[in-house]
Amino acid sequence: MVRSDFVGRQEQLVAFRASVTDPEAQTMIFGISGQGGVGKTTLLKEFGRIAAECGQIAAYVDEGSPTNRVEDVPEALHRLAQDFAAQNKDYKFEKFQERYRTYRQKRQELEADPEAPNGILSGIGRTGTKVLLGGVKAIPGVGEVMGEFVDRDALAEKGGELLSFAWKKLRNQDEVQLVTEPLEVLTPLFLEEMNRIAEKQMVVLLLDTYEVTGTFLDDWVRAVLDGRYGDDLTGNFRLCIAGREPLDRNAWVGLEACIARSPLEPFTEEEARRFLASKGITSEAVIGEIWRLSGGGLPMLVSMMADSAPTTGDGVEDPCEFAVERFLKWESDGARRQLAMEGACARVLNEDVVAVLGDGAFEWLKGCAFVVRDGACWRYHSVVREQMVRYGMQRSGKRWAEVHGKLAGYYAERQGALGLEAGKEAKDEVWREFALEGLYHELCVAPQGKVGLALNGFLRALKQSRAFAREWAGVMVQAGLEARCEGLRRWGERLVEGLVAQREKRYGDAIAVLTALLAEAGIEEKLRAVALDWRGRWHRQNQQQQAALKDLQQAVEIDGEEAEYWFDFAVTYQNLQRYGEAITAYQKVIELDPTNAYPHNNLGNVYKEQKRYEEAITAYEKAIELDPKLVYPHNGLGNVYGDQKQDKKSIAAYERAIGLAPTFAYPHNNLGSIYYDQERYEEAIAAYQKAIELDPKFAAPHNGLGNVYSNQKRYEEAIAAYQKAIELDPKFAAPHNGLGNVYSNQKRYEEAIMAYQRAIELDPGNASPHNNLGNVYKEWKLYKEAIEAYQKAIELDPEDASHHNNLGNFYSDQKSHKEAIMAYQRAIELDPKFSTPHNGLGNVYSDQKRYEEAIVAYQKAIELDPKDADPCNNLGNVYRDQKRYEEAIAVYQKAVELDSECKWVFANRGKTYHLMKRYEEALKDFDRAIELDPEYKWVIASRGQTYQALERYEEALKDFDRAIELDPEYKWVIASRGQTYQALERYEEALKDFDRAIELDPTAWKYGQRGETYRLMQRYEEALKDFDRAIELNSEYRWAILTRGAIYQALGQFENVLKDLNRLIELDPENNWYLCLRTLTYLKLNQPDLAYADFQTAIANTQTNYVNDPTDLRNIFNLALYHLAAGNPEASDAFYLNNLNAPTEWLEMASQDLTEFLNLFPDHPHAQQILQRLHQADPP
Repeated sequence: MVRSDFVGRQEQLVAFRASVTDPEAQTMIFGISGQGGVGKTTLLKEFGRIAAECGQIAAYVDEGSPTNRVEDVPEALHRLAQDFAAQNKDYKFEKFQERYRTYRQKRQELEADPEAPNGILSGIGRTGTKVLLGGVKAIPGVGEVMGEFVDRDALAEKGGELLSFAWKKLRNQDEVQLVTEPLEVLTPLFLEEMNRIAEKQMVVLLLDTYEVTGTFLDDWVRAVLDGRYGDDLTGNFRLCIAGREPLDRNAWVGLEACIARSPLEPFTEEEARRFLASKGITSEAVIGEIWRLSGGGLPMLVSMMADSAPTTGDGVEDPCEFAVERFLKWESDGARRQLAMEGACARVLNEDVVAVLGDGAFEWLKGCAFVVRDGACWRYHSVVREQMVRYGMQRSGKRWAEVHGKLAGYYAERQGALGLEAGKEAKDEVWREFALEGLYHELCVAPQGKVGLALNGFLRALKQSRAFAREWAGVMVQAGLEARCEGLRRWGERLVEGLVAQREKRYGDAIAVLTALLAEAGIEEKLRAVALDWRGRWHRQNQQQQAALKDLQQAVEIDGEEAEYWFDFAVTYQNLQRYGEAITAYQKVIELDPTNAYPHNNLGNVYKEQKRYEEAITAYEKAIELDPKLVYPHNGLGNVYGDQKQDKKSIAAYERAIGLAPTFAYPHNNLGSIYYDQERYEEAIAAYQKAIELDPKFAAPHNGLGNVYSNQKRYEEAIAAYQKAIELDPKFAAPHNGLGNVYSNQKRYEEAIMAYQRAIELDPGNASPHNNLGNVYKEWKLYKEAIEAYQKAIELDPEDASHHNNLGNFYSDQKSHKEAIMAYQRAIELDPKFSTPHNGLGNVYSDQKRYEEAIVAYQKAIELDPKDADPCNNLGNVYRDQKRYEEAIAVYQKAVELDSECKWVFANRGKTYHLMKRYEEALKDFDRAIELDPEYKWVIASRGQTYQALERYEEALKDFDRAIELDPEYKWVIASRGQTYQALERYEEALKDFDRAIELDPTAWKYGQRGETYRLMQRYEEALKDFDRAIELNSEYRWAILTRGAIYQALGQFENVLKDLNRLIELDPENNWYLCLRTLTYLKLNQPDLAYADFQTAIANTQTNYVNDPTDLRNIFNLALYHLAAGNPEASDAFYLNNLNAPTEWLEMASQDLTEFLNLFPDHPHAQQILQRLHQADPP
């Protein structure tokens, strides 16, 4: 139901009522926008009334008053909590309010502390320390954070100084976190209580004057809606926001479906009439007058005039054309009218201020419709005040100046009454409020003559803090506008813009403002030094170091006793790496301010850069002595100990830093670097991720994460981490170098080269990207460029063993073994604990077949780095080459345990299993290697060979086809496929493959296989030609000689068979099977004596073997055949018939041997009977 006395905005009211009565309604956010006076606040408060009427509860907050501003999120939450409690005594928000009171108390203590750095709490409560903490760049190439240049300006901007100061002054970690991260602490407490209320009734938050409060509330509100503060927001909740501008569609895009947007327009004349009728005003004369004076139907003006207008037209006339008459038209008391007009001079109202203007009228004034309560004070509505101020100036500038004079005197008196120590007043928040109000009124008295005073005052404020200076400049703008002094207004706007530009890092614009200020003739000499110091800082932040030096030199010449100027001077020298001058300047700071820990800390940073480690340690320890809770020197000590490879001390120092400041990102990052160096990768990742959590804009931990992921072969994650580091700091060389490493590992060489070249461009003195560029050139076979890159790396850093190691790798790949050995030995000489060059030496020795030396080298590499899988893999290869298969399998297993993602280990172990005829195990390893690299052609082909050995020919063909698809000239695989076609009796396809393989590489084996194919096709003449060529290429090729003999046998050329068998026995005198075959050949040649001699030798040798191992079926079936051929059927039967239960493969082998015997002696009846018995056997 809509109120009858609330006119207009019916659509918005109906929509809101529907939403608060339906917990499942999609519309949860109401965005009201429009010009001042259009009725946004009125509509927002009507929403609150409707919520209450519907049994819900609404809480309201706006910008507050000039003396009681809502300037940050904690204050806004406090006001909302107060409003909830005022409506229901059970809604006390006790935990939140208790922590909020502690926050305000501790914040005020820090602000009032005489040791507090200037402007230390600026911005806290709007974004929080985590957002403010920024990053000092990492040292290019090593991923270790440089000791901080403790630039007070930068730290005030970033929040690090607050963190350190808070830990120094407050008692415990909870209080430090509360002051430095108020949003993270207070928000969950507020949401917890709000959700508890929402269990009983819907909660509505009314956020007004969002054009002001939105500057700090907008990010917070969206963070709450996104669940970034941990506590899921209740669905029984509505949010109403009113401001001059609509909610930003880009920022709120993800919530657009939940938003009802209401851009408000002024009343139509009909709506104005209905509103006035609801107030009992029906006179056309009065209605017409109010409409004319309402500025086109502004609801606020219509409402304000309606509250005091006559209900009839009697006496209605327009006493003047100015705004004040519109608001006071129906107030007849002259004193009150005068007070109302003069009260508009004050930006803040309370009983004391009103007493300065007119005694006894405060209660009446605060009851006026145009005066609104704002926390602990009151103020005029902005639309009303603007018109009253303008009218007052027009009516009597002299009287207006007198009023401002009274108020200026009042505030000067209040400042003096505070009794603060001279020179330290600006640290007090109340004094600053009085100073700003006093400045406003003083400028309004006679602005044209006070521009110089205002400018000098701005520099005094700037010496205290940017925040105070920003408020000072804002007063200049307002006073200039209201007192119609363009010069004052323009200067105020320029100063505001300069500070905004500096905050937004538009340093050129900021510097131009101070340059113009320094050109003003009336600036006091010592305040010129303030301007020069700040301009010098901004030059430095703009990377204009020489310009910074010039300004800071002038500053110390004007005021050489100001330690802060010398400090900035020293930081600039440090940035320029003019370390001697930086040391002198820091020592001057210590002379002027001997109890200040910061210059000692920065001295430590300078000494560290000079590798003067003992002096650095002394400086850091002095800083700690002066300020035990200062985090930076502990972090600096960790850096020094890290450089000295004293990891335990380094970790301890970083952990002390973390204990002092758990939310400080740098020691977490540096701890990650130490863990990375120790290959404690999971701990390194945790440390880097913590650093990123604490400071999302800090590039170094993203680079560190990239390094870890790269080492873990998590390449896509590594790329994302490096790219994030580059996005955050485009001039940071290290992530470009790391990105190059990842691209190189992925064989994306062009991208790798670009990344390395960019790293070199950013940091030309760093050897690492030159070294890595050499690796890529080597892969691309650009050998000249590779050598040049390696030599450049060695030139830049001749003591780095890794560069010599990589040079050794290059020579090793080139088979320049002597040069490779020299390079590896130089690397070992430089770093005896560096395992990689020992591994490289092993590879060279293995290539030279110096296996024992290779084994020693690999074992040394394993001893130095037991977690590196590569030397284990390589050692396995040497054992395999030596046919020490079991030892090979053992070290391969160790390699797998160390690196379960290494394809080479699985490939090599699979090959070893294949050689051991453990084919199923070989297949598992080959499958895993292919899973890791689906285009690993050697393994695909090797798996094909294993399928071939298992007579799984179709699977073999698929693998061979895939390998050849990857490399159409993969010669040995083409020949292996030919073998498979041969086994499938697809001889023509086999011949094509052997032809192609021979064309690519004419080896004895390939001629032999083609010859075998011709033999199987009974194309004996072609077969003999191929076998002759194979034996010509390899005179000891026994299989080719034996098979050629079989062809001669098939052709009945037994003399030639005998020649080949004689050659085989010459090559292998102990081979009983060759003796047996020669025996049969002698028989075919009718030379029984010679046959008998061979039989006896073969039987004797085999009998000896049998006695040594009576379970060896090869010996058993050979003896059976030899006795059969020798005419000893009883002995033969004993061996054959007693072993008919042998495994199938042995029975098949015995059958094949008998078949070949029968080919020679087809009429041998006993052989035929035994063959039949073998075929009938039923093995287990």
